[in-house]
Amino acid sequence: MAHKLFSSDNISSLSLLTLPFLAACQGVGTQEGKKLSHVNIVGGHPVSINSNDARRLSTVALTTDHRSARQTNANPLFDIGRSFCSATIISPRALMTAAHCIQDFDQQTYTKSSAFILPSSKDFIAYFGLKVTRDGHWMRAKKVIPHPDWDPDATLSGNPSKPAHDIGIVILESDIPEGYQPVEVASEDYILREKQKVSLVGFGVTLSRRNNNTGTLREVELPLQNVDTRAQTLNVGSFMKGACAGDSGGPMYVRDTSGKWTVIGVTSAGVEIFQTCMGVDNSYTDARPNKSWIRSVLRENGTDLL
Repeated sequence: MAHKLFSSDNISSLSLLTLPFLAACQGVGTQEGKKLSHVNIVGGHPVSINSNDARRLSTVALTTDHRSARQTNANPLFDIGRSFCSATIISPRALMTAAHCIQDFDQQTYTKSSAFILPSSKDFIAYFGLKVTRDGHWMRAKKVIPHPDWDPDATLSGNPSKPAHDIGIVILESDIPEGYQPVEVASEDYILREKQKVSLVGFGVTLSRRNNNTGTLREVELPLQNVDTRAQTLNVGSFMKGACAGDSGGPMYVRDTSGKWTVIGVTSAGVEIFQTCMGVDNSYTDARPNKSWIRSVLRENGTDLL
């Protein structure tokens, strides 16, 4: 789900993987109050132009100039400065995001599995900058590759018994613009400390998908709550602070004592009540056990990790 980080004074939204939350970040349907697969940064603040690190240089928005089949008269998201998911630059020509942000077409109906029709691969646009606008740096996707074992039901489950694999790769048409840079994906032996501070970053909505104010890069810092090795998820959140619609696919960053930034998680799901992101119990796909799959996909497509 795509969500935004939210804070008490400035809240952004994340894309949730549920029907009621489609407005801000395309997703699959579920009931209110349950886990959703699109998150928004709530209770956070905009990333500063002076942030010369991964938060600004490695986080991008996913948007499109494709019109939804259900809203043929609506302006495309890109035209109005909006986005549907977030992603992280992990190689000169590849992004890491959530699988639910890049769902495959159903082979029988040739439609997306979600109620909100996501664009086809060629209509995905990666935007580089603090605020989505046609005047900035952007490029189209060449290919989108969701994890082959992605499980929507496990993604939305409040207590999954197996990994949902809500992770995917976007291969770009060309190398990223000058001034942006890939960030290292954490290895499986990367150790997380209890209550370690993590930074959640994304282009999602602030608090409620009703305002649909995606397209602005925001962040919030919170302590890690739990590492679920069975489900391969990282859990974080605080009341009215976390991810929301449009933040789906965005990064969870950690920074070591030397100042080095590493991406360790992918925004996957969160709790919404009456289309309002609560911040509590955000689930992030753990990137560590997925690193070998990520590397193999990139190498198959002519690029590689750092």
